[in-house]
Amino acid sequence: MDQKQLIEQLQQGKETAFRDLVNSFGQQVFITCKGFVHQSEEAEDITQEVFLEAFRSIHKFRGDAKISTWLYRIAVNRSLNHLRSKKRRSWLSLGDADARYNEHSIFDPEDKSSPLPDELMSREQKSLFLSQTIDKLPKNQKAAFVLHKYDELSYKEIAEVLHVSVKAVEALMVRAKATLRKNMEDCYKNC
Repeated sequence: MDQKQLIEQLQQGKETAFRDLVNSFGQQVFITCKGFVHQSEEAEDITQEVFLEAFRSIHKFRGDAKISTWLYRIAVNRSLNHLRSKKRRSWLSLGDADARYNEHSIFDPEDKSSPLPDELMSREQKSLFLSQTIDKLPKNQKAAFVLHKYDELSYKEIAEVLHVSVKAVEALMVRAKATLRKNMEDCYKNC
């Protein structure tokens, strides 16, 4: 089914079309939300909110942009609103710090390929620090960075989501990378 047919069926309230929408874009929306909040449970909640909002407001969708762009825009706004309403910094849980390390990858001294505990801690600390540093970026820099690095959107797609020019996205990315680089260098110098 093409985008036009999907939109028409969504606007008619067809449940199968909504299911197709979620199946097609659910994972991408979740990754976007998780890029902002870092917690899987919170990202899942926000993802549900995104699709509920899309379902409720599909009649407002004019088709000027791709439906994926519209969903990304809702996901970015919902994620930022979530962070703003909680008035706190998001933290990575140890279970989400590195997907390769789950309950089945506990340090085994007999397994020579298993990371040493200090290596695992170092990875978790680096991941946590990077998440905290990303969280401190200004709103538009953070949105551009997350959409590019987590969702692998092109600068053109990010420009559509954020309603800015491609040049503005390029500038946001340059500033975000510079800020992240400086903060990482400062941390390594002071640690």
